[in-house]
Amino acid sequence: MGEGATFVFGSEDTPEVTATISGGVRSSNAMSVQVHFSTINGGVDLEGGAGPFGGPFDITWNTLEDNRINGTVTVNGYDGFWQGFIRNTVNGAVNFNNNTVLDTDGNEVVTNVIHGSLACAGNNPAPQVGDSGGEDNVVTGGTSGQCAGF
Repeated sequence: MGEGATFVFGSEDTPEVTATISGGVRSSNAMSVQVHFSTINGGVDLEGGAGPFGGPFDITWNTLEDNRINGTVTVNGYDGFWQGFIRNTVNGAVNFNNNTVLDTDGNEVVTNVIHGSLACAGNNPAPQVGDSGGEDNVVTGGTSGQCAGF
């Protein structure tokens, strides 16, 4: 996905909508990336991106929720309203760095099962539970930075 793009697949309102995405999900300065209830083979690499205002709800956000991801996940440099990485199962490392969101309970990184490491640095606010009511992540490869012990 290119600069200013929006990609939305599935939602919490439509959990029966599922997909298998082969080759991974990649974006460079996309306005908003939202993937729910999917299997992603090939990892995720979201670089940059900005908002905070735009369609469809006059704010932008990134979210990866309720997915099975086979490969490394990198979310780096997003600057929008809110961002979540919630209830995913990841077979690979997760790197969540340099993301700034306006919502004080944004950057929610919770209730994930990560078969690899979880590294977080330079995020504002720091990764947190926010209002998701989520639980601690289960990480088999260790945690570091802002996600240490989280």
